[in-house]
Amino acid sequence: MYTQFQAILARSMIPCQDTPAVKAPYTMHVTCQAPLVAACSGAHVSTTPNDNGTITYKFHQKMPIPSYLIALGCGALERGQIGPRSAVWCEKETMEAAKHEFAETDDFMTAAEQICGMDYLWGSYDLLVLPGSFPYGGMENPSLTFVNSSLITGNRELTDVIAHEITHSWSGNLVTNSSWPDFWLNEGFTMYIERLILRAVAEKKEPGTGDKTRDFAACLGYGELISTVNSLKEQPELTKLIPDMRGIDPDDAFSRIPYEKGCLLLIYLESRVGGISKMIPWLHKYFATFARQSIDTADMIKSFEDHFGKELNIDWDTWLYGTGRGPWNPMEYLDQTWNKNAQSLANKWLQQNGDGASPNDIKWDAALTMVFLDNILNSEQKLSAETLQKLNTTYQLSESKNVEVLWRYLRICLQSEYLEALPDVEKFVSIHGRGVYVKSLYKHLIDLAEAGVLPKDKVKQIYQKNRLFYHSVIRNAFDSQLL
Repeated sequence: MYTQFQAILARSMIPCQDTPAVKAPYTMHVTCQAPLVAACSGAHVSTTPNDNGTITYKFHQKMPIPSYLIALGCGALERGQIGPRSAVWCEKETMEAAKHEFAETDDFMTAAEQICGMDYLWGSYDLLVLPGSFPYGGMENPSLTFVNSSLITGNRELTDVIAHEITHSWSGNLVTNSSWPDFWLNEGFTMYIERLILRAVAEKKEPGTGDKTRDFAACLGYGELISTVNSLKEQPELTKLIPDMRGIDPDDAFSRIPYEKGCLLLIYLESRVGGISKMIPWLHKYFATFARQSIDTADMIKSFEDHFGKELNIDWDTWLYGTGRGPWNPMEYLDQTWNKNAQSLANKWLQQNGDGASPNDIKWDAALTMVFLDNILNSEQKLSAETLQKLNTTYQLSESKNVEVLWRYLRICLQSEYLEALPDVEKFVSIHGRGVYVKSLYKHLIDLAEAGVLPKDKVKQIYQKNRLFYHSVIRNAFDSQLL
């Protein structure tokens, strides 16, 4: 059992002012049947066995937090230490794999402290591994980050999510957006700092790779931004950094826009002020000034201009209220060394139907494979059935244990109306409930049904078979179309 309160679901469990503008500490008592174990987004205070075979756990979160960060998990859980300041909660069968997968957690924390200019203030950094039905990759509940079990690949290919959730300990949890239209302050800053963490850790491991690592991750993010903007052609308002959300459930407006367009704005600001070395002192000042507060974009702009001056003449209105991917292309600013390799391979498939391709092409970092597939996806070019068969035969993409790689491959298949991949799509949506995955795949399926390529009843059958597996935020998005 677990809770998920972001964005406005805390009211479903507790009477509260369910807005990120209001913060408070809290105490929670949880009684459950032994031998189940409870964990919470606060420090453990006590465990009390009761006469009726139950156990009462007490937790306290001393830091003021918004209601959406109150969290509880309960199950057949064990706690395993990862590093001096981190631990993981999961079922015993998963423990060793989880500890191996998340072994870099303390390194990410140390890098984050240096970038943000403040110590980590939340006690132990614990992770709770949740089932694949969890609708997010991670949720930054303080002291108990929730993570999707799909992150466990065996080779740490998706641990950038852990760097992301750790960053929320400063951006989001410590300095919080005061309203949901300003959500980019939470996620845009977090994406930007996450990539600086990856830069620092990569540089420590292999000197000379830090900048390339950050820039390539930003290229991957820019590809995701383009893909998201393309998918929102009929809802351009939702491509704004600050959208008009009157009458809209924040969950219905959720996309990669605040993450990647927000990060893009910060990279643009970085390019204007003289680089990362100039941005980090401002980040130190930003977090020191606004710690434990909820702020809006005007506060952030004032902080930036107080530090750097107004002479830069940033076109804030276009960035914040313009639709689309943003008024600046970062590709001339970012190092393109690794990105060009991925683009070159994509062109081989887009322009030459994969002639000359071999399995050795993608014996590289998984992120390069993701960018390679993104380049095919964002071209919006339909590949022939023969080309897709060759693509899969060459790289065994349908067998990938990396959920991000497999998801991208399946989207390319559906975009190309390649129904031979439908069994793989059905299997995928039956074991992965993360919103970014299933929403895009069902949207593709609905589009195919509306185009007459696939019977609408087949799409409904797939959805209804898996409906109870999905979290309510997913069901709310599709019930009206597929029930």
